[in-house]
Amino acid sequence: MTCAFRRFGVVLSVIALALLAAVATPNASAGSARAGIGDAQPAPSFAIRAGRVLTAAAEGPIEYAPGVIVVRDGVIESVGDRFTEIPRGMRVLDLSDATVVPGFVAASSGIVPRRRGVESVSAAYLAVDAHDPYADHRPLLAEGITTAHLGPGNHKLVSGQGAVVKLAGSDRVLNARADLSVNLRDEVDTPPRVERVLLIPSPDNEIKPSEPQRPGGRMTRLLGIDEALEASGDGSGWHERALAAAWDADRPLRVRADRAVDLNQAITLIERHDRDGYLVGGTEAAKLAEKIERARLGLVYTLRPGFDGVEDLGDDPDALEQDLRDLAAFEDLDLALTLDEREPLAMLRLAASMALRSGINEARALAAITRVPAELMGVSDRVGSIEAGKDADLVVFNGTPFDAASRPIHTFARGEHAWGLDDDPSSSGPVVIRAERVWIGPGNELANGELLIEDGKITSVGPRVARPRGARLIDGGPGSFATPGFIDAFGHLGLMGDENSPGAGVSLSRLLGPDREHERRVAAAGVTTVVQSPYRFSGSGSRLSAVKTSGPDRESRLVDDAAALGFDVRSLDPDDIAGRLKPRIEAGQKYVAKWTEYQTKLDEWKQARSSGEATESEVQVEEIEDEGSGPDPLTGTWQVSLVGDMLPDAIEGPVGINLDGTEFEGRVLHPRAAEIDHRIYGTLEDNLVSGTLEIDTGGQGYPTFEAELDGESMEGTLTFLGIQLEMTATRTSSDRVEFSLGPRKRRTTGKDGRPLPPKTEPDLEPMRAVLEGSATVAIRAGSAQQIDAALGVLRDEFDLPVVLIANEGFTGVRAASLAAKKVGVVAPRQIARSGWVGDEYRAELVPVLELRDAGVHAALGSRAEDGARSLPAAALYAVSLGLGPDEALALLTSDAAKIFKIDDRVGSLEEGRDGDVLLFKGHPMDPGSSLERVFITGREVKP
Repeated sequence: MTCAFRRFGVVLSVIALALLAAVATPNASAGSARAGIGDAQPAPSFAIRAGRVLTAAAEGPIEYAPGVIVVRDGVIESVGDRFTEIPRGMRVLDLSDATVVPGFVAASSGIVPRRRGVESVSAAYLAVDAHDPYADHRPLLAEGITTAHLGPGNHKLVSGQGAVVKLAGSDRVLNARADLSVNLRDEVDTPPRVERVLLIPSPDNEIKPSEPQRPGGRMTRLLGIDEALEASGDGSGWHERALAAAWDADRPLRVRADRAVDLNQAITLIERHDRDGYLVGGTEAAKLAEKIERARLGLVYTLRPGFDGVEDLGDDPDALEQDLRDLAAFEDLDLALTLDEREPLAMLRLAASMALRSGINEARALAAITRVPAELMGVSDRVGSIEAGKDADLVVFNGTPFDAASRPIHTFARGEHAWGLDDDPSSSGPVVIRAERVWIGPGNELANGELLIEDGKITSVGPRVARPRGARLIDGGPGSFATPGFIDAFGHLGLMGDENSPGAGVSLSRLLGPDREHERRVAAAGVTTVVQSPYRFSGSGSRLSAVKTSGPDRESRLVDDAAALGFDVRSLDPDDIAGRLKPRIEAGQKYVAKWTEYQTKLDEWKQARSSGEATESEVQVEEIEDEGSGPDPLTGTWQVSLVGDMLPDAIEGPVGINLDGTEFEGRVLHPRAAEIDHRIYGTLEDNLVSGTLEIDTGGQGYPTFEAELDGESMEGTLTFLGIQLEMTATRTSSDRVEFSLGPRKRRTTGKDGRPLPPKTEPDLEPMRAVLEGSATVAIRAGSAQQIDAALGVLRDEFDLPVVLIANEGFTGVRAASLAAKKVGVVAPRQIARSGWVGDEYRAELVPVLELRDAGVHAALGSRAEDGARSLPAAALYAVSLGLGPDEALALLTSDAAKIFKIDDRVGSLEEGRDGDVLLFKGHPMDPGSSLERVFITGREVKP
């Protein structure tokens, strides 16, 4: 028996540890995640299903909506409509809400500094030499720019050779010698004289004076180029040889000019030497549009929108002023758009969108920053459009690319994920939801509205909300209707059929973890929150928690651990109901008083400390009195036995209990079990013994027990996390037991005088929440007399918030009194039935209509686990019987949230609420409507 006694003392800890191990083991299927496009080493082969694909192709379709892109080894294998074949087994990225465009090509940039040499004409300077192949260009990639031109500068007549590079990947250089950079601008005139310094002067190598350089002005610019070309023929110097090599290699001429007279010189230069080339700048190009067209020259029009400051033109009558309306004159030109080097390159897309003001369409504007610059710079075989055989340089937008509020959310460079969200786009980052109608709450509906969800919360609601970087746009389209997620006001989701009656100290939400299949079924039906209740309430009250139906972990799924404290009085005589409820309320009041006193002392201590007053330096203590004595129905020594499937043998041992009023405290008495000196405490109400075993469970709550007292014996159960043991006990002595109740003094302050909080009592925490106004009392009563008796205590005497969980036989006879007492009601599961109301037989009883007519806030509860998915159908049935469609929505959302005091989190689409949103086609209470999308805290739920 000695061994048995020891086991009795430690069995509770063993049970707790075993159960915790089981709970902590993750579900393999639930924990598995789909491959996201933000993987650390994304595969270069995948397919994209997009809501819209804009190809920017010169020939063939320029748009697929929806579209499919197949990428193999970083190269586009095929692009087409939604019927495009995707190879078996290939990873598919679902971007059905997004628009995919080619990576943007910047036809000029300030990525590398301009060359420093003083030579007015030199091809020896290579922009690629200043290029850092490992540079971090994420700010540009974040704006969709994947390819850029590197220039040696616009400050010399011939400044060097430009290059074209990618901004991500391991092999970035597309063309190291893409062009010969010529500049016909005022800035190139009157260059400095050139000093020819000899390393070893001698009589044969005399030191010559510095030499002047051309051009001295506009009239000598082309002459300076011609002289340099003529001098390059003898190959006498480094610069001359470099120019000859570039010229002989037929490098295209990239000529920068803005004024009409300079643009005319640029055309002359290219035509005179019969060279390939294109123009850059073009502020006054509209004046020469026909001539440029006849010369078949492309134009890189350089935009100066003033993003980086206002350009002051002063009173110069010859100052160049840009007019975007001039772009309309370039209808027949190969037009590319770029930004002046003084402007932030990241704003290329926004600048191009401003060009739409000239009348050019979206397709031409997109081509102007993708395909056309790639063609002019000779790299269109690799980049610039979404076509088979080209690099998979792709940008994913959360809306129309040229909408200023749209943002790139992902950027790919040759199939590799170069920038974007770190996880699956269906579940991470900011989300903007757009719908034709947004039902914010009763009487508050927005036409053509948007919601912004950030970090799981709604941060903005309106006709047009902000579009943060990386946000996805979910556009419901015509006929779309957005509502708050639905609430099951009384359900058993997650209990897996466990019909135990846990005490108030046990939180069912401790069972929460990653969502499981049956929970996702409920979420996919639109029920996003459940007021989770045990099947049966404990006699001393049971805790109800508000939880999400889907989420990756407990933290993300918990709304309110103690949304309500439930009591069931259906088996009690109405005259006995007060005796059941009042002791729990009074115990809660004493508990709250301790915390109120502590808070008062803490505030006084903080005030004294902030004002510099001295605080107590010695630890303060208080005496703990040992009250109560004498024999009673419970005090004494009890021989307790525990039996269960998880125990190989029955565990027996003595337990000492001392009863004081209606509360008791106890310990296991055998000396070999003293090392496990866990406190046992609880209450005796009539013949019902209910209590808690205070053991260390790693934060999972405490085991509880309930038993019926019958003379000198009791029978009941011990429960923890759904595991149940049968408990029997026989009293062997009625003498008051002497056992250590711990220290007889308790510290009340720290060394610095700071008050210490009172001991937390889990079984009283829900009542504390009720008394402090953050939770409600959920009462189950059968007859009208039981309802009146319960409300007489809860509402009339103690003024506590109450929700009535209505019986199936509930009628609206008491509706008026419920409204007067401001009692919320979870309507019966049966929406309509026939039956007697007093002496009248009614063929159709619809409690929700009677409650509505009386002005009672009501809600719908499934009283089921995954059967909660049929709750929206029950609301639709109520509409068919006369309930207003918006009233039915209130039943499922705002009213349910209000009566359980969780409306600060759920139940409406107001700012600050959780991002629980349902997206319908049609009004949710129309029989023909369909639920299209479900979001819980901004994460889309996939069935």
